[in-house]
Amino acid sequence: MWAFIKQIWLNVCTKKFIFSFIIVFLTGFISRYIILNYFHVDVFTDIFHKSSIIYYTGLSIYTRLIGEIMTELFKPYETITMMASNRPPAGGNPFTGGGNVLPAPVPTGGAGANPPAPPVPGPHTGLNGNLKAGKINGPIQVSDPLNQNYHHTPGATYQPLMGNIARVLDSQAQAGQTNLSGDVFTPQQENYIVNYLRIHHPTVYNRIAPTNSAKIKWWNQGNNREFRDFLRNAP
Repeated sequence: MWAFIKQIWLNVCTKKFIFSFIIVFLTGFISRYIILNYFHVDVFTDIFHKSSIIYYTGLSIYTRLIGEIMTELFKPYETITMMASNRPPAGGNPFTGGGNVLPAPVPTGGAGANPPAPPVPGPHTGLNGNLKAGKINGPIQVSDPLNQNYHHTPGATYQPLMGNIARVLDSQAQAGQTNLSGDVFTPQQENYIVNYLRIHHPTVYNRIAPTNSAKIKWWNQGNNREFRDFLRNAP
């Protein structure tokens, strides 16, 4: 119950909400003080007075206007498109999380040949969903260069796909999206991650494992560095 209340609180208590609340509160408070001291009208008791009607009408319009302004001001932070890159930094280990997953493409056809063209962004090349009002809008899309298709064979590596999931979550965390929910992952992604946690990190798995229903309790697990490192360092 407390986890649910915390989730609601984090979703509502955004920068946009806080700034809007402060501006509207101060404006309403100062306006009421001016009306009370200069026009001798208490807008709380004399609610049908002309000044009170003007006060409430103006404050209603002003509140809506501030909401629209805050939406525009915070739009660059709330609507973000992120990508999980396939190219590691120099010296990055492709399977330990020290860099991104795949090495840079090697030119073929001789010394003067051009390197292969980068993949066109699309459903299978790494662009994920966007953030709106602090919440993920649709499941992430993760680069799957080896066509693992979120299927793991016992004894095989989880990489590079699990590392790419971690890097997309890194981008979301940098954008302020630190809450996980059922909207973040597709059913295939959720299966892939949950089965990995069940085998390799049972403590985390027990925290999110379903009880009375088949729904994974992602609200018990935040998008924190420890969780992303578990995915990044998968064998």
